[in-house]
Amino acid sequence: MDKIKVNNIFAKIRSTVFGTPLASARLRLNIAKNIFIFTAFLYFFSVLMTVGGFFLGVTSVLVFFLYPIFVFSFLALVYGLIVYTLTVYAESYLSLRYGVFALLLVIFIVIIALHLGAYSFILSFLWKN
Repeated sequence: MDKIKVNNIFAKIRSTVFGTPLASARLRLNIAKNIFIFTAFLYFFSVLMTVGGFFLGVTSVLVFFLYPIFVFSFLALVYGLIVYTLTVYAESYLSLRYGVFALLLVIFIVIIALHLGAYSFILSFLWKN
């Protein structure tokens, strides 16, 4: 009996929060926006601390490790914005979100490879004389 009540409660929550695709897209966009604001604050605060010379060793390592998180949150925000726009203006083209996701994933991999130096490491093997 309790399992049925719990399932009904979850179904009610799911129907109110994710009742329409627009509500779902709006919720995901707000979550991505809040995460981006938080990571942008952390990243730029640690950059300013590094430039200012405060706790130089700690903040320089923090900047190095926060950069991929900042880039990921920015691309998640872009993805959420594109999906929200598709949901509002072109709901019949929602399948485009998979292509957008693949494109943003490739962009993320290239940016992180450049950040870590793996890109130049791989290119050195490709153009070996």
